[in-house]
Amino acid sequence: MVTGILVSCGGLPPEKQAQQHYLQGKVFENQGDFRGAGVEYVEALRLNPRMAEAYVGRGVVFMSLGNYDSAIVSFDRAILLDENLAEAYEKRGLAHLSKQDADSALLNFSKAIELAPQSEHVYHTRALVNISLGNTEAALTDLTFVIEANPLERRYYEDRARVYLALDDSANAIADLERVLDLTQDQRYAAQIRRIIISIRAGS
Repeated sequence: MVTGILVSCGGLPPEKQAQQHYLQGKVFENQGDFRGAGVEYVEALRLNPRMAEAYVGRGVVFMSLGNYDSAIVSFDRAILLDENLAEAYEKRGLAHLSKQDADSALLNFSKAIELAPQSEHVYHTRALVNISLGNTEAALTDLTFVIEANPLERRYYEDRARVYLALDDSANAIADLERVLDLTQDQRYAAQIRRIIISIRAGS
């Protein structure tokens, strides 16, 4: 499949060839083949050194190898080329988070959200970081947003219930856990949630 794409690229201008290699890299990345993705992203950048998206892809490959410093350098380059590329900030935030730099991660997630305000998964990630830092009000705001955006996602209610418990708001925590019960088909898990609800009520 790769050979076919490379051959079909032959008569195209370098920028178009770069786009084809980038798209093939995304295919490999989505399949979990980061080695294949890396080869395609490098070729895309050889053909078009100003392709910001390919630097993001290369950064993702570096992250898959645990090379977070090199990943950040790639994301930095992408942002230098396109300061409005939301994905580059999101991925750079994840790289900083992997390096236990939560503050830098939050700054990047916030910039990604500023550029792409409907990025539900980035709001959720930012909420989880804020939970870990004890920033409960900020986490609550983000979790409420994602629940409004996607009211059928069970884990959002689970995470918001944790925040409510941290805020000593047992009534809203129970309400969210009851919503979890509505959304789960796993009876064993449901039984666990019911025990948690009983425990919260007993402590209220």
